[in-house]
Amino acid sequence: MSSPKNGQAIHQHLVAIPRFQGASIEIEFMGDIDSDTLIDFIMNTSDHYNAYSPTVYLSQPVDSSSLLKIIGTPVSVGC
Repeated sequence: MSSPKNGQAIHQHLVAIPRFQGASIEIEFMGDIDSDTLIDFIMNTSDHYNAYSPTVYLSQPVDSSSLLKIIGTPVSVGC
Protein backbone atom coordinates (compact mmCIF):
# COMPACT_ATOMS: atom_id res chain seq x y z
CA MET A 1 0.00 0.00 0.00
CA SER A 2 1.27 3.49 -0.82
CA SER A 3 -0.08 6.88 0.22
CA PRO A 4 1.21 10.35 1.02
CA LYS A 5 1.49 11.16 4.72
CA ASN A 6 2.79 14.44 6.13
CA GLY A 7 4.20 15.36 2.72
CA GLN A 8 6.09 12.08 2.23
CA ALA A 9 5.25 8.99 0.20
CA ILE A 10 4.81 6.05 2.58
CA HIS A 11 4.98 2.46 1.27
CA GLN A 12 3.88 -0.39 3.52
CA HIS A 13 3.41 -4.12 2.95
CA LEU A 14 0.22 -5.24 4.67
CA VAL A 15 0.54 -9.01 4.29
CA ALA A 16 3.51 -11.28 3.62
CA ILE A 17 2.69 -14.98 3.44
CA PRO A 18 5.26 -17.32 1.86
CA ARG A 19 2.81 -20.00 0.73
CA PHE A 20 -0.94 -20.51 0.39
CA GLN A 21 -2.81 -23.79 0.71
CA GLY A 22 -5.99 -23.23 -1.28
CA ALA A 23 -6.58 -19.75 0.12
CA SER A 24 -6.00 -16.13 -0.85
CA ILE A 25 -6.06 -12.74 0.83
CA GLU A 26 -9.53 -11.19 0.79
CA ILE A 27 -10.49 -7.61 1.64
CA GLU A 28 -13.71 -7.91 3.65
CA PHE A 29 -14.18 -4.30 4.75
CA MET A 30 -12.77 -0.91 3.83
CA GLY A 31 -13.94 2.13 5.75
CA ASP A 32 -13.26 4.36 8.73
CA ILE A 33 -13.57 2.15 11.83
CA ASP A 34 -11.71 4.47 14.23
CA SER A 35 -13.37 7.76 13.12
CA ASP A 36 -10.16 9.54 12.11
CA THR A 37 -11.25 10.09 8.45
CA LEU A 38 -8.56 7.65 7.21
CA ILE A 39 -9.25 4.25 5.67
CA ASP A 40 -9.09 1.08 7.79
CA PHE A 41 -9.35 -2.54 6.64
CA ILE A 42 -10.50 -5.95 7.73
CA MET A 43 -8.87 -8.66 5.60
CA ASN A 44 -8.93 -12.44 5.78
CA THR A 45 -5.21 -13.22 5.92
CA SER A 46 -5.47 -16.99 6.33
CA ASP A 47 -3.02 -19.07 4.34
CA HIS A 48 -5.16 -22.24 4.50
CA TYR A 49 -8.54 -23.03 2.93
CA ASN A 50 -9.89 -24.48 6.21
CA ALA A 51 -9.06 -21.46 8.37
CA TYR A 52 -10.42 -17.96 8.79
CA SER A 53 -8.26 -15.12 10.08
CA PRO A 54 -9.93 -11.69 9.94
CA THR A 55 -7.10 -9.21 10.51
CA VAL A 56 -8.04 -5.69 11.62
CA TYR A 57 -5.82 -2.86 10.33
CA LEU A 58 -6.39 0.60 11.81
CA SER A 59 -4.84 3.92 10.80
CA GLN A 60 -4.44 4.94 14.46
CA PRO A 61 -2.25 4.46 16.45
CA VAL A 62 0.67 4.30 14.00
CA ASP A 63 4.13 5.80 13.87
CA SER A 64 5.13 8.37 11.27
CA SER A 65 6.59 5.75 8.89
CA SER A 66 3.43 3.57 8.74
CA LEU A 67 -0.05 3.88 7.29
CA LEU A 68 -1.79 1.07 9.17
CA LYS A 69 -1.26 -1.09 12.25
CA ILE A 70 -2.54 -4.60 12.91
CA ILE A 71 -4.82 -4.43 15.93
CA GLY A 72 -5.99 -8.04 16.07
CA THR A 73 -5.86 -11.35 14.20
CA PRO A 74 -8.15 -14.03 15.60
CA VAL A 75 -7.94 -17.44 13.92
CA SER A 76 -10.67 -20.04 13.63
CA VAL A 77 -10.34 -23.45 11.99
CA GLY A 78 -13.00 -25.68 10.47
CA CYS A 79 -13.47 -29.38 11.11
